[in-house]
Amino acid sequence: SGIHGTSIRAAKVRQYRLNNLKRCHVAKTVVLIPLLLQLALALFLVGLLVQLWNLHHVVAVFVSILAALLGMFTAVATCLPLYDKTCAYLTSLVRSI
Repeated sequence: SGIHGTSIRAAKVRQYRLNNLKRCHVAKTVVLIPLLLQLALALFLVGLLVQLWNLHHVVAVFVSILAALLGMFTAVATCLPLYDKTCAYLTSLVRSI
């Protein structure tokens, strides 16, 4: 962890780091990262589908089906912990609902 010396000094360094993490709202930022990744994936798929519908309809249908399946899986995996409190994949998004 990069902390050397006496235990009192190590405790002071740890507390200093913890206080700065809280002051800079690092926990809130870390919670936002998965949401931003999901949003980026959704926007990418929308852009891909728009491009494919203009280029080739058969490929666009196939990719649309795959994107819809991915969207349904993501929605179910996100909402399932709302119905089962013992669900193993409770996320920060579900905790905020």
